[in-house]
Order: sequence, then structure tokens, then C-alpha cells
Amino acid sequence: MTEKEPRIFHVVSHTHWDREWYQSFEVFRLRLVDLVDRLLSIYDEYPDFIFHLDAQTVCLEDYLEIRPQNRARLQELIETRRIIVGPWYVQNDFFLSSGESTVRNLLIGSEIAEGFGACEPLGYTPDQFGLISQLPQLYRQFGFDYTVFARGYRTYEKNPKGEYIPVVRNSEFDWASPDGSAVHAVYLSTWYNNAQRFSADPDRAYQYLEHIDGLLDSAPTTQHRLLMNGVDHLEAQEDLLPILEQLQSRLKEGESIAPSTLLDYAKATQEILKDRPPDRVEGELRLGRDLEILQGTLSSRRYLKILNVRCQTLLELQLEPLYASLARLTGGKVAYPSDTLRYLWKEMMKNQAHDSICGCSTDRVHQDDENRFLRVLDCAEDLLRRGLQELLRRVSREGLDESGFLLAVVNPLPFPRSEPVTATVRLPLADQIQGFDLLDPDGRKVAYETVGTVRQYRMNVSPLNSPGLIALEEVAVRFAAPDIPASGYAVYRVVPASTPLLAAPPRTDPATVMENEFLSVTVAESGVVSLHDLKSGWKTDNLFSFEDSADMGDSYCFIPEPEGRPFDLSGVKPAVEWVEKTALRQCIRLEYKFGLPSEFDRAANQRSTERVETRVSIELSLQAGKALLDLSGWVANASKDHRLRIWVHTGIDTDRNTSSQPFDSVERNRFPEQPDLKQDWTHPNDGWVSVSDGKHQVSVLTDGMYDYEHLPDARHSLAFTCVRATGRILAVEFDLTTKEASPSPEWACPENQCLRTIPFHLAIRPGRISNAGLIREQQCWMTPLLTGFDSVDSHKFLEGRPCLQDSELTEMFYRDIPPSETNLPHRAQGVALSEGAAFSAYKRTEKQDGYVLRMYNPSSDAASIAVSGMESVREMTLAEVPLGEARSVEREYERGVPAKRIVTLGIE
Repeated sequence: MTEKEPRIFHVVSHTHWDREWYQSFEVFRLRLVDLVDRLLSIYDEYPDFIFHLDAQTVCLEDYLEIRPQNRARLQELIETRRIIVGPWYVQNDFFLSSGESTVRNLLIGSEIAEGFGACEPLGYTPDQFGLISQLPQLYRQFGFDYTVFARGYRTYEKNPKGEYIPVVRNSEFDWASPDGSAVHAVYLSTWYNNAQRFSADPDRAYQYLEHIDGLLDSAPTTQHRLLMNGVDHLEAQEDLLPILEQLQSRLKEGESIAPSTLLDYAKATQEILKDRPPDRVEGELRLGRDLEILQGTLSSRRYLKILNVRCQTLLELQLEPLYASLARLTGGKVAYPSDTLRYLWKEMMKNQAHDSICGCSTDRVHQDDENRFLRVLDCAEDLLRRGLQELLRRVSREGLDESGFLLAVVNPLPFPRSEPVTATVRLPLADQIQGFDLLDPDGRKVAYETVGTVRQYRMNVSPLNSPGLIALEEVAVRFAAPDIPASGYAVYRVVPASTPLLAAPPRTDPATVMENEFLSVTVAESGVVSLHDLKSGWKTDNLFSFEDSADMGDSYCFIPEPEGRPFDLSGVKPAVEWVEKTALRQCIRLEYKFGLPSEFDRAANQRSTERVETRVSIELSLQAGKALLDLSGWVANASKDHRLRIWVHTGIDTDRNTSSQPFDSVERNRFPEQPDLKQDWTHPNDGWVSVSDGKHQVSVLTDGMYDYEHLPDARHSLAFTCVRATGRILAVEFDLTTKEASPSPEWACPENQCLRTIPFHLAIRPGRISNAGLIREQQCWMTPLLTGFDSVDSHKFLEGRPCLQDSELTEMFYRDIPPSETNLPHRAQGVALSEGAAFSAYKRTEKQDGYVLRMYNPSSDAASIAVSGMESVREMTLAEVPLGEARSVEREYERGVPAKRIVTLGIE
């Protein structure tokens, strides 16, 4: 902008609404009701007032649960764009939500906004702690050309004194995803409250305006100025319009100040910049210092992250593809539970709001979050059980003896799988079954291992009979399940036999060595674990160790002890024991007892001399046919103010690493360009991290362990947080009058010390593999083959108590499926996706008029894919808007997938 160009001030009245944070949801909801009530009253006096409701439509639902009578009034104001809503359901954290979660967030948020009359076609993300690389592609596929954001774009340089100072960057630029999709981006360089509230005094209001313009400095690339009138939880300024009229009278000729919208501002700047192209930035936006990116939230309250992953996995990789396959295989006789799944998505997404999933709110808030996740799991797991039962009830029983049983092995993923399966065979004690044979779908005997047996009562639950008890012998068996079809199943038979049940094998062996066709694992007497890749020759003599360090920070930021040294716990000898050793699975448990400082002594500014015992258990397991070493463990944390990490010693000498990110894989450098800019150099991953020196490659699969650090140590380690414990949302606040530290009890959160047992789960995968292949293995690791069990006599497990007790007039009632619908074969395949692209979703369309198969190419090179198991296909956007006409498919549909591209297919 030159000096001669008149300034144009766009004033956006708004609020940023954290549903829960330093107050609980219900307390904040009362404040939301106050906000909207008073906002509606403003329109009585100023009908043309414009207010931006933070782009998240969950606020509408929250408000209308209290004020349902105001729906029509809201709809009128939204239709006429006087209240701006959408496109999000919640303002989620992008690094802690899966790619599918963010897509559903946009799908549901946009639909709700459109139901009220208008959805704002702009990606507004004011307070997310960094932005993922593929967000521009998501926006473009939803039809958005603009985004406005406030974090992740600040860079620094050193002044002559050696102090870091912010670099003034253009606040308008083109932001592109790695596939080339780009949007016009607006960076809120002076935050989203630079015009938080104007004084009613004309002189002070004008001084404030000029001060804001001075703060903006040269960041705006045009004469347009964006003024954000509001901030977290603030109500609309009721006297804003007359104040703006007064300010307009003081401006120079040609200058203007008026109410506006984010979209209008973005369009105005893009129009001017079309003749002088702006800067172009590609990839994730995570620039800034610790307090700007807040990467400590990747590991705060890890127990919430674990539950989040469990919910996402159930919805994306199990429930949706299972029911999509069942509905298509049965011609719709098994209904796709769209309404229930939508409910589960919405409840889970409420927990993915950035102040919730990031673990940076009060204890009361996170108690609600944990309960909400558990409720989602209760419903989702029962819905999964019902789906497996629907399959078994519809499998053909023609020619089968009613004394036998059916065991379904189900593969919800769209590619064939061969792997060991563990299932439970339920034998009624009344049947007096001595033993059984396991037969595959072709009637051939299958060898199996007995993992364990237990006799107990189970409740029979029926919609037609009162619950009853059935005495069972439950036998856990494991067997090799080869070639389970893509999006399909194989039904095995359990046939009673005179052969007695096999006993579980002994769990002892003098040698602590595990080996399969891919890997060899040795646990030394000292507890040190070595791993050898038998295919590539890669080997490490010390696979992992634990390290503990003080954390002086808070739920947002890890802050190490200034002069303190981390505790290297590699010298602690664990107790070692066999858990299991069979042909299909081998498992060794290591149990550690670490004496850690009880807390950080802030008065002495050092870790306490008092020691407490923190126990760590970790099981190393190896399955037949798998090139993965699984590490599953838990930490019984007894220490405060610390971070406990597991270091995986890769031995791969490289300064580059690659990690997964929603719909992408991102390459990063081990050594930052400005190492003293931040205290925490951890990075996000959402499933795996990999390092390669060109000859060897080692990948670490992660399950709810979202942060990692590529360390500059001699063993070239990757570090992952098991527990991060602090006791405050914010470590310190400052009294603005005295400038002295003034901790406030409202920011205390003692449960953030995580004095509880917290699981951790990862796997080591040596060997060369593509990014798409690694994602496929990670999905299989997270989603073992599903199993369901039923009797050939479909009534056996549905009996309960009769309606009349102590009477001979007893009767059980059943709702049988018509014989014409019990005709499914014992093996079937659904939709199948070839190698080359990563699977993301298989679901019913939002309009209930077909099915969606989504995939993406995580590679920097183009890929070719083939899809089979459908009659017709048409390309769609992420918003499920068709791109052309449907075309019939005789055998398979082939297409190329450009590098980093997300592809959605509508299939029938």
C-alpha cells in the first residue's frame, strides 16, 4: 500500500466461543444464552447490525436447547447474513483430530448452517494451535476460496542485541496444500481482538483506531484494514454502529470505516491483489514460539487422546465400513444406522474442540470430556456387536447341525488380509461339549491354539424376553485366518467333537528370545532389548529406554528445568517374564520400578529430593506373519511436574524424518534453524513416524501418542511422551498493575498431574515401505480382524426368563428373520481398493442416496489405483458434490491419483 491510498476499515463484530475451558460447559452455556439474547435485542434498534458467531454451529444447538422459541428469529437473521454462521460444527484441533473427523466437522457444520438459511463459505480458524498442510485442499473441495486464521505464521529474527523480534509478514497471501490446491489466506497478525471494544468517547475511539492502524504497520498488503471487534466470550458491542458513524466523520476524504464480514474483507483484498500476485506459502503452518503454537498440548492429559483415537477408530475403520458392506451385501435389509452414527460423530467432535482435546481446561471440563468419550464408546461398541450379530443371523444355515456354532471373521477394511485371529468360543455348559473342531468356510479343519478358558454366567438379553442367565465355558482361541476378503468376511464353523479341549500352553521358557519369519527379538538378563530385521539386516542392540525430566510448564507448554538434567532410566533393571509363547504369538513382559522426584520444588527451583515409585509395565509381542514388534504398556504415575518419555533407538543416521498428518505425510528436519527460539521441539504425528538413510528404514507406529522428537543423540532416537504431568492450565499469570506473578486458583488443575495409570502403545516396523503401505499397516495394527460368535440354533443365546414364573405356562418369544433373508454365503467380498493410495472412509452418503469410498495419495509422486466391488462410480468432492455423471463398472475402476490428492468416489 502506498501513502496515497485511502484506508478502508472493515469492522467485524464477533465472539470466539470456547464451549468449555476455564469454566465448565454449562456455565459457559449460560453466558452464551446471555450473549445471544442481548445480540437479538441489538437488532431491535439496529436492524442492519452484523455479527460473526465464531463459525461453529454447535453454538446454535447449545443456545436453542435453552431458548427453542428463538429459532425462527435466528433463522431470519442468518438467512439475511446479519448473523454469520458456519462452516464448522466445532473449532477443532487439527493435529489431534483425524482427517475424517475434520471432514465430518465441515459436513455437519455446513449442513446445520444451511438448515438455518446460509453457511459462510470461508474457513475461519482463529485459535487452533497450528494448521495442517491439507487444510487448503479441504477448503477448496468444500467450495471455499478464503481462510482467516491467527496462529502458525509468525517468524522471528534476531536484532543487534541478539534478541528475537517478530518479522513483519504480509497478512494476505496464497496458502497451498501439497497437491497445489490454494486459498486466499488472511493472517490476523494483531490477533482476533485488535479492536476488542471501542470507547463511546469520540476522541478516545479515534485515538484507539489510529493506534490499531499503527499496530498493523505494513502487514496489510492493500489499503484495507481488518478490525476484529470482540474476543473470547465477549458479547456484541451494542453501541458499535453509532461509534463507527462518529469515526467516519473524522476520517480523511476517501477513507471509510463500516461494519463488514470476514468474507467481504477477503474478497476485497483478493480483488486488488489479482494484478500483483501475493506471496505463496505451502504446507503446514506451525511457525512461532512455544506460547504461539502450544505444542505441549499434544501430550497433555494423554488419557483423553487415547480415548479419542479409540472413538475415531471405531467410527472410521470399523462401524462405517462394516455397516456399508452389510447394507450393500443384503440389499438394504440390514439398515445403515445413519442417525446413530451422526449422533456419535457429533458427540465425539464436541470433545475435539481445541480447549477440550488439547487437555488445557479445568479438571471439571475434562471429567465431562472423559465421560463423553466413554458414552460414545458404550454406544459404538454395542453398535459394532449388533452389526456382527446381524451378519451371523443372515448367514445361510442350510445343511448345518443345530448343535454347532458359527464364528465370523470380519475385515472392515477395503483390502484382503491374512493374520492371526483371537476369538471367544462360547459353549453352554448344558450342552456338555467336551471339545470341538474348527472348520473353515470350505469345511476344512483349522488348527487353533487355546489361549485360555473360563467358566461363568453370562446374561442373555432379548427385546422379547426378560434377561436370563446362561452358564458358559468361554474358550479363547487363536488361529491363522488367511485371505479374509476386502470389506468382507469368512464364516468358520465350530463343531462339537469328542476330542477334549486343548490346554493353554505353558508360559515359561529359559531363553527370552522371540522370532518369526521377519524379526528376531532378544531380551538380555539386564532387560535390554535387541531387535534384528531378518530381511534387511538392520539391527539395534538397545531398542528403547526411558527418560524422565522436570516440567515447569503447564497444560499448554513443556518447560524444562533450566539447569536440570533429565533422568536417564536406562540403568534400571526390569523384571522379565514370559506372557505367552505359541506358534502364532510370542509375548514377554518387562516391569520397571522408577524412583522419581515427587514434584518440582518451586521455592527451591529444583526437583524435589523426595522420591516416589512410578511403575511401568511393557509387553513386547510378535505375531506370526507380521513384520511388527508391538510394544503395549502402562505407566502408574506417582510423580508430579514431569515428563516421562520412551526413546526408540533407531540407529538410522539421518537428519530427516517423515511423520503422518491428516491426509498427508510431512518431512521435517531434526535440527531447527533457530534452536534457541523455543524450549520444546516436539512435532505432531497422527499414526506413525519414519526415518531412513536410503538403505535402511525404521518406522514407529503410534496409538494416541501424538508428539515425537527426533533427537540429536548418538543412537538417533525418536522420543514419544508416555506421561506429561503439570498442575496448572497456565503456569503463571501477571498482575497488570504490579507486573508480579499472581497465580489464580481458577487456572489450577491438579488432575492434570495425571496421578493415574495411563496406557501407551506403539510398534516398531523395520524395513523399506511406502507411505501408503505404512498407513495400511498402521490401520491393520489399530483394527484387528473382527470376530462374532453365534449358535447355528439362532435361539440359543436369546432365551431369557419367561413372563410367568413358577408356572408350566412358560414360553420364550423370538423375532426370526425370514428364511429368504438368511442366505448370505459363508465367504463374501465387498468393495476393494488396490495398493497405491491410503484408505480414509467407506460410508453412506449424507443424502442417503449411495455410498462413499474415500482415499488419498500420501506420496510426493502420482499413483495409480483400482477399485472393484461396485456397479457404478462417479467422482465427488469432499462435500459429496458429484463431479460429472455416474459410469458403470464391469470389473474395476482405474484412475490415477496425483501426489497428495484426496479422492472421493460415489459408488453403487
